[in-house]
Amino acid sequence: MDAVGGIFEWGIFEKTLLTIAEYVCIYFKLTDTPLKICPQIVPQMGNQLFPVVSGYLATRDRICDEYLGWCSQPVYEQIDLNKLVTDMMKTKPLAIRDDNFVNNLYAQIAADPNPRETYLAVHISDPHLDFEYTEGTLANCDTYLCCRTDVGYPTKPGDIPAGKWGGYLCDTPRITLQSMLDYVKTEI
Repeated sequence: MDAVGGIFEWGIFEKTLLTIAEYVCIYFKLTDTPLKICPQIVPQMGNQLFPVVSGYLATRDRICDEYLGWCSQPVYEQIDLNKLVTDMMKTKPLAIRDDNFVNNLYAQIAADPNPRETYLAVHISDPHLDFEYTEGTLANCDTYLCCRTDVGYPTKPGDIPAGKWGGYLCDTPRITLQSMLDYVKTEI
């Protein structure tokens, strides 16, 4: 790991950068309600942001070459995309060189009279699980994350309470994901 990447491992440095990012978010009004949303979203997204910054945007070479212009400039070569694809396709087996490979595969399967073993699969993508989801809290709040105790409870007409299984404007409660996984385990 280079020196720049090592700096990002210092806890105080990370906290300082998160504080600066929060102030930038508020100052430049990066959301509709920056005083409410920025303090919530910056700490939550910081864990995903730091590896990107330290591993790609703030590497020693990138700072020296691109941002400061002090070191040897990287040389970029323009690539002919058509030639690249043609060269790649030359290395593929003959059976998959054309665009009909998948269609031909399905036609071959359909023509086979023998039964095939099939599998059921479940694909779960980005469930937005919220471990702080609390039933009965305000579901239609004006902050980044609703359905949590820190946004309060319904107090006036038009306020919507968070339901047991979730709320339209909220991330998924643990009980809903667990129920789905239980169903998958027993029924699929």
